[in-house]
Amino acid sequence: MDTFEIAEGRQIQLFTADNTARVEKQKETPMFVVIGNPPYNVGQVNENDDNNKNRKYEAMDARVQETYSQDSKATNKNALSDPYVKAIRWALDRIDEEGVVVFVTNNSFLDGVAFDGMRKHLAEDCDAIYILDLGGNARKGLKVSGANVFGIRVGVSINLFVKKRQKLSESARIFYHRTDDLWDRKQKFNFLAEYQHIGDIRWQTIQPDMRHTWLTEGLQAEFDIFTAIGTKEAKAAKDEAVNVIFKTYGLGVNTNRDIWVYNFNRNILAQNMNLTIETYNAEVARWGQRADRNANLDDFVVSDDTKIKWSSGLKQKLQSGQSQNFWTQQSDNRFIDPSQNRTYSLIAL
Repeated sequence: MDTFEIAEGRQIQLFTADNTARVEKQKETPMFVVIGNPPYNVGQVNENDDNNKNRKYEAMDARVQETYSQDSKATNKNALSDPYVKAIRWALDRIDEEGVVVFVTNNSFLDGVAFDGMRKHLAEDCDAIYILDLGGNARKGLKVSGANVFGIRVGVSINLFVKKRQKLSESARIFYHRTDDLWDRKQKFNFLAEYQHIGDIRWQTIQPDMRHTWLTEGLQAEFDIFTAIGTKEAKAAKDEAVNVIFKTYGLGVNTNRDIWVYNFNRNILAQNMNLTIETYNAEVARWGQRADRNANLDDFVVSDDTKIKWSSGLKQKLQSGQSQNFWTQQSDNRFIDPSQNRTYSLIAL
């Protein structure tokens, strides 16, 4: 059964009456311990993750919105759509007054910009939090190969969230331990095998700052007093903006596929562009010839990170039958179309 679907509050009808009855009984049963490894992939907020963007859950999305998202100062909050974020929100809500949530998850909530509101609420909801950070985030650069315990690109942490009826303080006591960045997967497994009890680990006590930053090592406290480069409030103000360097700002050049359209090597860049455009044009042709006129585009197109990076805008172009060409510049006013092996002159009018 889909756990988040249970939380929607609708009448559950499963394949068998017995299973439906079991789920309904479970919903009424007090729960004190939640253990799991919820799915986590921030990429699912994008179009290209097997064309399987995060499923919408009205009740769960609302809970994340009114807590974690509402209290976040971040501009881009897409990361909060990650299923593991919803799983933590659900689990802490499901345990009414006292209990423990133990999850193995993506460790991005520890220092991600969009997770400041989430960190604020975790500290408010829990009496104690234990974070065993196993590192392994390939996007931040790994000092050794094979450093991720699951062989995936996102970092991993083991998290214990403890709730008590009577909190010892308004904010949770937060304990943190990070494994050595020079350890590979086997060394981390050996560590976990040796230190199986929470009391065996040498925990570092975390004291969050006013912005709900947990990992403050290397950060300077005076950052908060610096003049902001720009703010949403200043941008929206009709009169002259104060306490900012720039009143207005924007996203700038946004490709949605930087890995494909940027490269220091001209030849590799041309190869990448030709590959992704050929894949796109093939999908345009296949879409135009499909027998099922009501086919779902997300289910139809090929999703392969080694060939193409989809976005909602590119899918709209495909749906309208727009093919693409890639021309390379030969000189100031001459361009080559590799697909047709032709050279064109550009004349300014």
